[in-house]
Amino acid sequence: MGASSVGSAGYGLIGMRERVAPHGGTLTVGPQADGGFAVVADLPLTTDEAARQPSSTNGVVGY
Repeated sequence: MGASSVGSAGYGLIGMRERVAPHGGTLTVGPQADGGFAVVADLPLTTDEAARQPSSTNGVVGY
């Protein structure tokens, strides 16, 4: 996948930041000490949404 395949389709880091911001969230990205790269989106939950989260996940959803 070359540079020409990366366009302004909104799927990159800027696009992710633009999608998180209107919802009151933040996006943190950057290299990690172990050599990896992290992308973390923090999105606020309403009281109702938080009440529906399983207590074991502490509101964190990941893969």
